[in-house]
Amino acid sequence: MTMLLSVLIVAICYLLFLYYNQKSLLENYRRTALDVISFV
Repeated sequence: MTMLLSVLIVAICYLLFLYYNQKSLLENYRRTALDVISFV
């Protein structure tokens, strides 16, 4: 039971990590797009 719980916690942490990375990637992409638009 405790092992299942720890696996669940690790999985949740991993998903949160992926989610925040994806958010920052989207933010960087948007900023780059804005830079390109302002350059054009």
